[in-house]
Order: sequence, then structure tokens, then C-alpha cells
Amino acid sequence: MIKYNSKKINVLIHLTDDYRSTKKTHNMSDYTGFCWDIYQKIKNNLSDKYEFIEYFEYTDNYKKMINDVYNNKYDLVIAGFVHTEEGESMVNYTETIILTENSILHFNKTSPLKLLFSITKSHIKPIFVLLILGIILGFILNYFEPNRFKKSRSKKIYSIRRTILTVIASLFGEAGFLAENSTLKLKGVIFTILIMIIAFGFVLYLQAIVTDRVIEINKHDEINRENIKNHTILSPKGYPVSNMLQKFGAKIKYMDKSLPEVIDYYIKNPESGDGVAIDYFNALYYQQPSKGLIISDSFFGHEQFSFIVNKNNTELLEDLNNIIMKLRENLEPLRICKKYFDLKKRSLCII
Repeated sequence: MIKYNSKKINVLIHLTDDYRSTKKTHNMSDYTGFCWDIYQKIKNNLSDKYEFIEYFEYTDNYKKMINDVYNNKYDLVIAGFVHTEEGESMVNYTETIILTENSILHFNKTSPLKLLFSITKSHIKPIFVLLILGIILGFILNYFEPNRFKKSRSKKIYSIRRTILTVIASLFGEAGFLAENSTLKLKGVIFTILIMIIAFGFVLYLQAIVTDRVIEINKHDEINRENIKNHTILSPKGYPVSNMLQKFGAKIKYMDKSLPEVIDYYIKNPESGDGVAIDYFNALYYQQPSKGLIISDSFFGHEQFSFIVNKNNTELLEDLNNIIMKLRENLEPLRICKKYFDLKKRSLCII
């Protein structure tokens, strides 16, 4: 219950289309999201002292929100702000509510054709070995089972060719005809089983080295600290992640659009840049692995998520920090974070 002498606090609620901050529920009459849930905990604990007058706005211009607080339009903004030197001079940041990472959302630049060519080129030797081994084993199998051609209903003149192709196919993972066309004579069966065992080992080996090669190629194409100077990264104006990427040497192309609009523009115009500056919480929502839109695994530093408070209201800042510290002691931010975000990334949901 709000007391009559409660101090009125103007609060800007940052709305988003995902769960990192606050979004409307399906019935459009209520709200949900990580920052919103933290805010509700705070408001419940301070409702006897403050009357929170709430304003809601869709924006990804964090500089504008900081300016609005600096110009006394709002006392408090409920959004995930990262700490910057410029921000520190204009507003107060609350205690950290969660950690995130600076990241980049980008398309995988390696085409399927390029990937196939690179894998084939780098594995010519093992492929050649398999072909030679297949020919040798094919001749041996034909010696043990000279009548295999009858099972396949082919002419005798093609018997040795078919047997060799069957063995080569089995070494590359297709062993169906190897067993199906056996004459079932003891020596033939034993040798057929031996070939299948050899083929099984080679298939596992090939899968392992191809997987390693694919990872290596993707890592090479990935934007990282070493090659970021060669890349142009798209970003909304005032978006804090771009500041850190710029320090690493990235060329930032600022756009007068919201973050979802920038991502949509990049998807439709992939030649416009090499990726979009984004924090990891946002990236989890906007990534589209099935379409090749992935999150860079390279580490560009952790960032603290905090709310911002007007510098003239130090009492409010102190009260907020006390509540946030209590929530952290009780692991409330961790529980709320688990509600909305994938914890496979170890750096998420920690403070």
C-alpha cells in the first residue's frame, strides 16, 4: 500500500520484443521479462516509501535514455545498461543485476560449396588410401567369393568391378550390398565381416577429421579480436556494445534504427556489413542458426547490467542498491535469469 507521503518516482520501463528487459504478454495487458521481474521485486520492497509512476517506451537508443534521466525527465530507467565512462558522468548506475557479454551476430561466410571443396582438398590423402585399400580388399573378396555377381544379377565380366565398388562403398559408409550379395560361404562371410569392421573404423575416423575441419574453417571465418579490424559492424545509434567493439578496432556503421530493425536490415542486405553489434542476451533471441545467422563465440569482454538513476536522487540509489544486494544474496537474479535464458553459456546468469 502506498502511503500519502510517499515520494513520487518517474520510472521509464524499457520495452523490447524479447525477454532481456520488458515485453508485453500475449494478452497485451501485462508485462514480463528479466528486468521487469527484478523491478517488481524492488517495487514490492519499496512500495511503502515510493510511488512509482511508470512510463513505457520501445527504444534501443541508450544514450537517449541516459540523456532523459540527466535532464530530469525520469528518476529511474528499468533496462539493462552497461557501465560507460560517459554514462558515469551523467547518471548513477545501480548495483549489478547480471552479467552479459559483448557479442556479434553474423552470417556464416563459408558457403556449402566452399566448405565441401575445402574438406575434399585437405583430405585427398585419406580418400586416396581408402580407394587403394578398397581395390585390394575387393580383389581378395572376389577371390573368396567369385560368384557374388550372381547375387547382384550382373554379368560375370563385371564381377570384379562390382566387388571392388562394393568394398569401396563400404569403406565410405555404405555397406549394404557388401553383406547382401554374399554367397554365405564361410571364408566369404568371415572376410566380409572383417571388411565391415575395417569400414566401421574408417567411417568413424573420417567423421572425426571432417568435423575437426569444419570447426577449423568456421573458426577461421569467425570475427575475433585478431581480425575484427578488417570488419564493418552494424549498430543502432547509442547502442553500448558497439563502443567496446570499436575499442578492439571494429569499424562501426551506426544506423538510425532500432536493434530489431538493424538485424532485419542486415538479414536482407548481408553485404552491408559483417555483422551486428549485440549483447549476448539479445543474441540468444535473434540468432537463426538454421539460416546461418549465428553468434560469434569469440570473447569481447563481460559487461555489467544495471539500472540507471538520476544523480540528484542519491537516496533512491541507496535504497535500490540495498534491495538488489539482498536479492543477489538470495540468488533471485539467478532464478529469474534461468526462467528466460539458456544456461549452456557458462557466463550467463552470473553476478
